[in-house]
Amino acid sequence: MTRRDILNQAGPALYGPAWKNELARALGAYHPDGPREHIDNRLLRRWAAGDRPIPDWILPALLSMLESQHAANAAVRAAIAAEMGEC
Repeated sequence: MTRRDILNQAGPALYGPAWKNELARALGAYHPDGPREHIDNRLLRRWAAGDRPIPDWILPALLSMLESQHAANAAVRAAIAAEMGEC
């Protein structure tokens, strides 16, 4: 799987159909030159289309975001299961 494939699968998994704008905002916090409000969403679109190479820092950022989402989902699942057990 290429970096482009990973980006194009991770983006929708994290943010749904409007993932490019949302991911551009989220990636700002991971920028190697220091946190910023966002990265240019046109650049992210170029990465997704294969028009520009995806920098090395993107994959660890995606992994971190996916792990955070997984932990949040696990907490919600646990709360639902606990509530259902109380019924």
